[in-house]
Amino acid sequence: MASYPEEDKTLKYWSIFLLSLLLILCYPAIATSVDPIDDVHELVEFHSQTYHEKLIPVIDSISFSTSNSIAPYFFTDENTGVQYDLLKAALDSENINIKEIVHAPNLRAQRLVKTNKIDCMINTPDNVEGLFYTQSLIEYQNSVFYLSRNNLQIEQINDLKALSILGFQNSKQYLGDEFKDIANANPHYSEITNQKSQVVMLFNEHAEVIVLERRI
Repeated sequence: MASYPEEDKTLKYWSIFLLSLLLILCYPAIATSVDPIDDVHELVEFHSQTYHEKLIPVIDSISFSTSNSIAPYFFTDENTGVQYDLLKAALDSENINIKEIVHAPNLRAQRLVKTNKIDCMINTPDNVEGLFYTQSLIEYQNSVFYLSRNNLQIEQINDLKALSILGFQNSKQYLGDEFKDIANANPHYSEITNQKSQVVMLFNEHAEVIVLERRI
């Protein structure tokens, strides 16, 4: 039997230990594949569908209310107008139909939405409690008009303080806090539901200035 010096035996044992450790560290990892579960319990499927149906209901049509005198944006006697066409195109892209459009004075149009008789209101004043707002579909250009023969000097909103003003219904809610303060302090301020009548009353000099959208 061959014999080895003590140092050679120690070296041999260390070599075996290091070789074993190297094999352990370098041994390739084995990935075990897991097949997906094909069967889903019917109760899980039922509750999943019910949850999503409640969370995201399918909407195929929406009803609207808007002012009764805002041509050319909407025409009350037919389904057309600048804003109507934009609204319809936006809804068509999502396969949603216009159920109906109710034309009414501004306050009633707002009330129809708040009482859930109509789904949405077009052209709503800012910060109405209980309503959710989308991005603007179109920007209105509300302006002050007066008869040139009266030679009025109106350069800023404060110049309206001493004048008789005729606004459209709920103007104070649409035109900002500064206008609202002036209107509240002016005993000669009034509003009217029919914006076409504003022009007639201006020419008949029932008011010195009228406030309405410049394209209406």
